[in-house]
Amino acid sequence: MPRRQRDVRSSSLTGRSGRLSRSRANRFKLGIAGCSLVLIAPFALELSARYKAYRIAHSNPLIVAHRAKMAEIATIKPRVWKVPNFEYLPALQIDIEWRNETYSFHTNRFGFRGEEVDVPKPERTFRIACIGGSTTAEGHNLAETYPSLLSQQLRILCDTDQVEVVNCGIAGLTTHGQVARMWALDRIGKPTNSPTYLDLKPDLIVDYAAVNDVCWQILPVWKERLDQEGGWWTRLVRASYWLRDCYGSTMAPSDREIIADLEAVTLKNFRSLLRTAKVNDVELAFCTFATPDLSRLTRTEWEHFEHDFRTFWRGEYLGLADYVRIIELFNDQLADFCKREGVPLVPVAEELSGSGDVFIDICHMTIDGRKRKAEIIARHLAPLVRKRLSEAEHTASLDIGRLDTSRGPAGGSLASLPR
Repeated sequence: MPRRQRDVRSSSLTGRSGRLSRSRANRFKLGIAGCSLVLIAPFALELSARYKAYRIAHSNPLIVAHRAKMAEIATIKPRVWKVPNFEYLPALQIDIEWRNETYSFHTNRFGFRGEEVDVPKPERTFRIACIGGSTTAEGHNLAETYPSLLSQQLRILCDTDQVEVVNCGIAGLTTHGQVARMWALDRIGKPTNSPTYLDLKPDLIVDYAAVNDVCWQILPVWKERLDQEGGWWTRLVRASYWLRDCYGSTMAPSDREIIADLEAVTLKNFRSLLRTAKVNDVELAFCTFATPDLSRLTRTEWEHFEHDFRTFWRGEYLGLADYVRIIELFNDQLADFCKREGVPLVPVAEELSGSGDVFIDICHMTIDGRKRKAEIIARHLAPLVRKRLSEAEHTASLDIGRLDTSRGPAGGSLASLPR
């Protein structure tokens, strides 16, 4: 082969070899870049999710304002408790100024928020005790609490001043605590001399409760189950902000499990309350529990409510939509319970819908929200109250008639009349 042809062939082979080497090098670099991206991307997404959570927590005006309010409330709380989240100090008077607003917290001798309650109960007075947690006790002053607003509404609807409503709400109280306060027990079930709901001699007890049971009793059980039954993926999702946002809701219990836990905790306590009320000739009415309307929330409101649920209420990996689903299941179970037991149910959740105009967080309400809540409860209870007042009036007139008959003419007894 001539030398020139050999040189051309050699040059061609060398060029082909060089191109193959460069191609392999490029593929290797792409592989390295791909592996780096796979390794780095999760860290980048996690940092982004954490920054987003930090930004929301420190720039959302609703969250910032709510945090400041909760910090102020935290300074007052130690001064109101005889037993934290169970019993207020009796005869307490606290008045503070905060951001041009006056906050008044007064308790009566029974340790319930409000004015003094006469015991024995005045004759022909129909007394209602409103029990529950902070969603019953809340209000800048006594006049802004829903029980006070309910009293005003019922007096108007029933055209009488013989209706009296007592605020027996205790912040943080669960339905287990309600049973204890009904039976004169302490938080661990031992007898105590603390005042009970029945000491007030109510004719009717109205119960508005759910969130404390869900967040302080049931959620911890679910977390414990996850710790015991979940593997590395469960622990990773709970630790990661990014995975929590993507997969947190998948770790929520099924509807069947939620219903079973509500039955074992809240509805079990409701049965106990109902049995005790019946034995003491006291009527009991339950209310469904209202939640924010997700379809009406602005982005700012959604961020605030979800942050509130995940932090203060310890929802952690669950979101706002999960909370609303749990409460909806509770309301369904409560409706079935009231139907079976034949007790009144007030559809607060069904008739009170709103967003930031009604709710200041996932469960507490603005003054307008409390007014609407009181109006709903009053409208549904007014027929029962009117009926009981009418029966009491009829009974009283019969007693007077029997008394007059026994005295006979001119006040003399029948035994002294000639036969």
